[in-house]
Amino acid sequence: MYPDASLAAVQLPEDEDGQHLGIWINEKPVSIVSLFRDGDRFQFRKFATEADQQGKGYGSLLLQHIVQLVMEQHAAVLWCNARVPATAFYARFGFSMTGEPWQKNGIDFIKMENY
Repeated sequence: MYPDASLAAVQLPEDEDGQHLGIWINEKPVSIVSLFRDGDRFQFRKFATEADQQGKGYGSLLLQHIVQLVMEQHAAVLWCNARVPATAFYARFGFSMTGEPWQKNGIDFIKMENY
């Protein structure tokens, strides 16, 4: 997601509370995501696929898995802060844009939710 950033720059204190999932090929992570629960609401973040592995379906498989996982836990909503250029990808999985776009570190984001 931020390949040039240090580990300390991308770690958050609440990371310990999340469930961290990934797809590994030859002992190397190719697609990863972190999932956090707050009551019946779930947020996923740090969803990334290695650049040379994009377009092979790994991100789709991982997103399908977390959608199924939270459905089994009777989630009211699954949401993320999506990069604006990725909104069409999330829409294919039933996510809708909510709120207004904003910028962080020069990147445009918008909140997307799936009920």
